[in-house]
Amino acid sequence: MMTGGQYYSQFLLVVLCAHASRFGEGRLGEHLISRARLLLGTEILKPSSIPTVQALLQLSARELAFGQISQAWLYSGMAFRMVSDLGLHHSGGQIQSLGQLTTEDLEIRKRLSLLEPLVSTLGGCPLSRISLSIAPPTFTVDDFAEHELWSPHHGESVNLSNLKPGEYPAMKAHAITCFENYCKLAVIINDIMLRLYSRTSNAETDQTLKDIKNRLNQWREFSPKHLKYDPENLPEISPPPQILTQNMLYYTTVILLHRPYYSAPAHRLECRTSSDYLEKLLLLLEKTFGCTRMTYIMAYCIYTGATVMVQDVKLGDLEAATKMQTFLRALEQGITSCPLVQRSIDILTNSLKSDSSNTDLSGAGALSTSENLTFGHFLPAFPYCDPLVDYGNMANSSTMNVDSFSLLDCFPEYHMENAVGDWFWPP
Repeated sequence: MMTGGQYYSQFLLVVLCAHASRFGEGRLGEHLISRARLLLGTEILKPSSIPTVQALLQLSARELAFGQISQAWLYSGMAFRMVSDLGLHHSGGQIQSLGQLTTEDLEIRKRLSLLEPLVSTLGGCPLSRISLSIAPPTFTVDDFAEHELWSPHHGESVNLSNLKPGEYPAMKAHAITCFENYCKLAVIINDIMLRLYSRTSNAETDQTLKDIKNRLNQWREFSPKHLKYDPENLPEISPPPQILTQNMLYYTTVILLHRPYYSAPAHRLECRTSSDYLEKLLLLLEKTFGCTRMTYIMAYCIYTGATVMVQDVKLGDLEAATKMQTFLRALEQGITSCPLVQRSIDILTNSLKSDSSNTDLSGAGALSTSENLTFGHFLPAFPYCDPLVDYGNMANSSTMNVDSFSLLDCFPEYHMENAVGDWFWPP
């Protein structure tokens, strides 16, 4: 920035500040985002550049958190087009063979190319194919960013931790390995969405789903030890949020893989177990940092875990009811920094209200699990549907208005309800 180098632009700086300001107080963010949109008009008239791609992706993430889904797609679409213009979609070996690029150039291009499937998948727009390799990187890793010590900010107006100043022990950020591991998981999530949640996908073979399950298991097994946290043996203080969130996203992915076969007991158990683990991780997050400054990924993980609990709450499961309160409390706290969360809350609360007259929280007279599941009451896998619809009494998913997410099937359970999912056998 001081030298006006090729990787700096005023547009990128303003977007980064605008995106970060949503975690603070006041109206600074509104002024910054207005400024960023004005600068965008000038930037798109210039040749494609890496700073513009980075700014557009950040702008897309910010719009998504605020529920501006169409705008988020618009910005990310422009970014992906520029990625292609710049040749960043080629594999690392092809880029490296260009020769005239410095180590810094190669590293920046590698990270940006890895970011494309991550943003696409988390934005609800799975790629039809992903050409990049998810093998371990061969480029130089930025050791400073990887080993930089991190602790939550404490200031006069903003505190990013529930702990007192000095109580949080500075921990390594592991920013690079965390990012690379995120991108590898995004490729698996992308395949799950294409195979199970795409309206245009064909029926998948058991072998295909077994392969995805094996890849997910291997991802977890070979994830760096410093990024893995066991929900049954958590520390007293949370690691940096990006690390804890990655663990939450893993269990969310397990749910996404199994929920289309929710009617089968083995798959239902996998979903419930993962939801239980999500709640444990969420409690650690809430205890250390609170949930008032929530990212979109956090919000979606919480929503996914909560959807699994709804039927058990209606069956009178007191433990599930307690966990549901944890999920809803976290989502309520996150509305300020991530307004899109309101849709998730509406879906969950409307579903819990439906059939409330049949719900006995004491457990007496509750329907058996098998009897209740025959009602076919499922919640949308993605909280992008019309919040005015009563999801608890949804009998026909074809009436849903899924807006710009029409390519996603939010209710795969309806056409897989009689499938037993023999591709999965519990250990």
